[in-house]
Amino acid sequence: VLFFFASFVIGVESYYFSPDSLGSSARMVRLGGVIGMGQYADSVFENPASLKRVKRFSASFFNSTLMEEAKYQNLAVAFRSPLGVVGFGFMTVGVDQIAKTQSKIYFDREEYFIDYYFDYKNSVAKASYQFSLNRTFHIGFSGSYYHSSFDTVKADGTNVDFGILMTSRRLDFSFLMKNIMSSSKISYSDTEEGTN
Repeated sequence: VLFFFASFVIGVESYYFSPDSLGSSARMVRLGGVIGMGQYADSVFENPASLKRVKRFSASFFNSTLMEEAKYQNLAVAFRSPLGVVGFGFMTVGVDQIAKTQSKIYFDREEYFIDYYFDYKNSVAKASYQFSLNRTFHIGFSGSYYHSSFDTVKADGTNVDFGILMTSRRLDFSFLMKNIMSSSKISYSDTEEGTN
């Protein structure tokens, strides 16, 4: 079997660590981050057209810890209906109990102390739909909801992924465009007053 992999960079993520940067499954990590050829429910995080391979029902769960403190988890389910395959997924990465420090200045020194603890979380929820035009050509769409929180700062946004999967006996071709809405609005909020 020959696999053809193409990657097109449409935009650059800056100042945001997306949870799907780590990988959506142990298989994807093992293949070095190659996406688009998934076979199970975790395809909602990759190419939604790959959900074509779900026969009736599929569920996946992936869990990892990075540097002994960053917790990474994802859960996905997919099921076949008479009109195609429907899938849902939730992915999150975060660090719990980060210390927020303050300082107190005395006459001859400055001392630091822990004011409180907060959590850092980046999450993405996906809803996907896949349908087949024929035995060879398969199309998929995913709607994404992104949420990020760090202490008093929160951000939310939405976007859409589009995928195509063409299958044959000898060759599979996967094409994926992630976050294709260039005008997607992200809303930020900060409840802290003053300066950090």
